[in-house]
Amino acid sequence: MTHKQRILSIYHNETPDVVPFMLDLSHWFYHKNKFPWDLSISYDKPEYELIDYHKKHNIGFYIPNLGSFYKTEFPPDVIPEVVKIQKDNKIEIIWSFLLL
Repeated sequence: MTHKQRILSIYHNETPDVVPFMLDLSHWFYHKNKFPWDLSISYDKPEYELIDYHKKHNIGFYIPNLGSFYKTEFPPDVIPEVVKIQKDNKIEIIWSFLLL
């Protein structure tokens, strides 16, 4: 069975040949290829190179990080902040939450 067939079999109340699995190699993939990666923004398009890498090496399926389909909201007494600092040719991302 393919990864897709395994997942679909579960929805059809069938038993797949093996348990479907998802490995997330995104951190390693981006570091290895020296790609910029910013989790403080949402990605509106699938990361096809990363998806293709998972397919090529037959290491399970990969669900793209498409955070644009939701919105994060905080209570009025919490103020979120994301600061990006250029440091030694790298961008450092600092997340903070101020509780009033």
